[in-house]
Amino acid sequence: MKKEILFIAIGLVLFFLVPSMIINPTFNAKVGFVNNHLLFEGFNGKKALEARLTEFGETHQPVLDSLELQLTYLYSEIQAGKEDLIPAYSAKELAYKQLSQEFEQKYNAQSQEYMTSIWKQINEYVEAYGEEFQYDYIFGAMGNGNLMYGNREKDLTEEVLKFINEKYEGI
Repeated sequence: MKKEILFIAIGLVLFFLVPSMIINPTFNAKVGFVNNHLLFEGFNGKKALEARLTEFGETHQPVLDSLELQLTYLYSEIQAGKEDLIPAYSAKELAYKQLSQEFEQKYNAQSQEYMTSIWKQINEYVEAYGEEFQYDYIFGAMGNGNLMYGNREKDLTEEVLKFINEKYEGI
């Protein structure tokens, strides 16, 4: 009889406890979330790479500006009756379009490379934060359906941002 009661008790515990652990794996977990947008925008590493991207653009833009100025000059000369400059204008226009397209492709590739690098760093630092402060889960919220709401008490954005910027700065 005692064995039957023990089995029934164990069965009841398993009946009620196991499903809640399966349905809610965060049963006793330490959980928090961050606002991905604020984390990204406030990350110093993003600011540094953004400055490099701006510098990249600024080094290529003068070449395009020079070609554009030459095109404007040739166009005005052609309008003034110097039709013999049409082939030179066409060649410059083609060079401008090709260089502009090449510049845009390089800029976009560089931008994508920087974005990938930034998110890689952020993810590594958030993982380090989670390990250091013993979190089981840190969710990222963007308002796109992944995490639409989080209790503000669980919002780690400011703490994590401070942490990742200190890691980035080597503090």
